[in-house]
Amino acid sequence: MNESLSQKFVPWMLTLYLGLAPIYWLPYVPLRLFFVVKLALVGLSVLFVFMQSLVVRRNILFPKGLAGPLGWMLLVVTAAPGFFQGDLGSGVTRLYDTVLIFVFTWTFYNLTHSGTNVLTIFWRATLMIGFFACLTLVHALLGFPSWRAPYPSLVPLTISRVGFHNLSSGWSNGIVLFLPAALAMIYAYSVTKRFKPRVAMALGAGVFIVYFGSMFVVSGRTGLLAAAVVALFVSFQIVNRWLGVAISAVTAFVGVRYWETYFDHLRFNRLRSTEIDDISRFSSGRIDGYLEGLSLIWERPFTGHGFGVLDMREYGAVARDIHNLWLKMAGDAGILFALTFTGILIACYRRMRRIYQLTPNPQHHRFYTTFALIFPCGLIVSSLSPYGVFGSFQNNAVFWAAMGYILAKADMKEAACPTNTHHPDTAATVEADPDPEPAPLPLPAQVIARSTP
Repeated sequence: MNESLSQKFVPWMLTLYLGLAPIYWLPYVPLRLFFVVKLALVGLSVLFVFMQSLVVRRNILFPKGLAGPLGWMLLVVTAAPGFFQGDLGSGVTRLYDTVLIFVFTWTFYNLTHSGTNVLTIFWRATLMIGFFACLTLVHALLGFPSWRAPYPSLVPLTISRVGFHNLSSGWSNGIVLFLPAALAMIYAYSVTKRFKPRVAMALGAGVFIVYFGSMFVVSGRTGLLAAAVVALFVSFQIVNRWLGVAISAVTAFVGVRYWETYFDHLRFNRLRSTEIDDISRFSSGRIDGYLEGLSLIWERPFTGHGFGVLDMREYGAVARDIHNLWLKMAGDAGILFALTFTGILIACYRRMRRIYQLTPNPQHHRFYTTFALIFPCGLIVSSLSPYGVFGSFQNNAVFWAAMGYILAKADMKEAACPTNTHHPDTAATVEADPDPEPAPLPLPAQVIARSTP
């Protein structure tokens, strides 16, 4: 296989897939055809990356520990009670999900190791998502384009109601995961002088407004919460604490000034008192689902009830699923299944911490810190939805792509460290920084490939 295929063609295929992954429908495009196209994009991309690894290095690289094949095998083994007790179709879907999250992580892991310009994939995908987010804002403000989601519903599913998804929460939870990557790339361009500081500041604010605004018009509260965490952290820790104060003050002013206008829009009108029924109603039935879910988990803590078996509506809840990823996993296949998945996330987080220990350059450190905000975003979404970063792969594909990049960068930094020590607290480890100093370069691809971490 020609090396240019990995350097040019495959990144564009992965860009298109990531940029379309949380898009569940397009106007005038049959749903089945759209799904097949996306499946072909991701399938061929994975195949080409692995083939390229076999041709160039004569092997496929895998992360160590739970982020590698060991983690996948443990996840499948601990999920076995859910397979045996559950619905066949639901079990196949969960198996499909476990394969996809690891394969996609390993794809970006190998692609990063090959020297491919992986960050441009994230940058272009965030711009694509930004375009679709803009369309939801335009419709909310001007009423066009008058597209509707092709799903059965009692109310018109316009793009300002559900975005390009079939649920407002699904749209919000999917696009918020792209926000940290977008802000990190803008910061990288600023450091390398591609954007002047004021331009970068304005562009970052514009990107945030588009993403946040799209989540707001569809009233996706979980995504809004995660986006607010990103905004406050970036403004206080990365840009300037006074900017954080200003953003907080403006948010408070808008909240006080216009609370009556948006009170119903964000469904705060359900919170009429501190009674448990009103709190659960405000949370769209989440509280009832949590309480009943804990009771059901207690009945079968190690075996669960089976994939596709539990329907929380039978127990008085509003929604079918428990709106917490870990509770849902424990209810389906037992607490060992949920604990194994938690261990995989912890393994990824530890490798992320390793990057910080090997990156004394403050500019590069800020880049990684901003990019890694996708991790808390994923945790917030997973805590308030039944799938989050596991289950609905199209909505969380960018999360696992980011994990693959982070795992590869940690390994590459360790390999480039002169001492190559495994003791992160030693001074010799911290002194080494294999990344080059930022320098002004003329082209975006060159800027990202050569100058950013």
